Amino acid sequence: MFKHVIIHLGLHKTGTTSIQRTLRKNYNALLNNGIAYPQLTIATFKPANHSWPIINLVSDKPSLYHLNIRHRIKQIEISTSNSSNLNELQSLSSTSRTLLISAEGISNLDTPHLERLKKLIESIADQEATFEFHYFKRDIGNYITSVVQERLKGGTLEQSIFDGLNASKMSNDYLRIDALKRTFPQSIITEHSFEEACKYKRGLEQYFLEKVVGYKQSYKSVKMSNESLSAQSYELIQNYISNSNQYQEVPLSGSDYQKNIHLLSMISGDKFRLNHRHVKGITALDNKHLLEENILSSHVKQPEDCWEKFDFNSTCKHLIIVNDECRKISLKYLNNVALNFKNNSPTTSAKIISLIITVKLGVMARSILKASKIKLKKIHSE
Repeated sequence: MFKHVIIHLGLHKTGTTSIQRTLRKNYNALLNNGIAYPQLTIATFKPANHSWPIINLVSDKPSLYHLNIRHRIKQIEISTSNSSNLNELQSLSSTSRTLLISAEGISNLDTPHLERLKKLIESIADQEATFEFHYFKRDIGNYITSVVQERLKGGTLEQSIFDGLNASKMSNDYLRIDALKRTFPQSIITEHSFEEACKYKRGLEQYFLEKVVGYKQSYKSVKMSNESLSAQSYELIQNYISNSNQYQEVPLSGSDYQKNIHLLSMISGDKFRLNHRHVKGITALDNKHLLEENILSSHVKQPEDCWEKFDFNSTCKHLIIVNDECRKISLKYLNNVALNFKNNSPTTSAKIISLIITVKLGVMARSILKASKIKLKKIHSE
């Protein structure tokens, strides 16, 4: 039976998905070293993140859990999955010394649900089993920067992002440390710096395997593609989202809308940092000076300042291939930015105007080329 239980609590926006996918990819290697990272399922889903299956196991009303609702998981499917997952845990307990669970959903469970989790684990673990809880904490400025980007790329209005942050607890404030200590009084609860872990050797995943799990052998890494936005991408996307509903033909949802956001997100440039618009919008943050320090360190005091230095070719390329309405919104925005720079920085203003003209010429050339190809195709078919 399990002699050692390690539970990774996240937290959100601290590379949790990357860690979980790495653990799943190295399932056999870990198992060969006595470390079980269970392959739990929900209906046809096989998530690397244990939150969903674990919450289904400890909840008295799992059908109300948001993922079960979103994916229309029926009660019979939940019950079947729970039985299968219990069998998986029991089977692993007979061959492994260490049970490793990664589920940020555990971080905000209340005491009754934590008691059920404890009872569940104790049913498959040794009576003298030790418990460890680990979580990563992110600098508040970096945390908010990551949340804002993620939600913006999902097509959420910036003001709605601010409202959501103002209505919720920040970073790791939702972690119920007191409830964990009451439920698992003999456990070890360890906080790790996300920023420091990312600097470790090959990065966060190796830090987790070596420092948290104690696994120091070779492992297969997982490539993640959650790139940060450039400051220019951010401003173009937020402007597009904010103004899209004033144009009849702009899709508010669906593939074209998401495609435009994706193309704008690929524009290279200086890394996005929080600016004064964010400090003004996120009113609920108690330690607001941390946001202000983040702004000062990035040398961007106002949102438009990012256009003093931008990647002309990358911006031009992607504005040419977005759809007509997105381009119209973006060029109108850039024209206003150019006007704002006209007196203080005529060079920047001229560069932006040049960009606008080049994009328009590029679109014309693209249209001519497309028309020529259609004509040639027609001729060949005849």
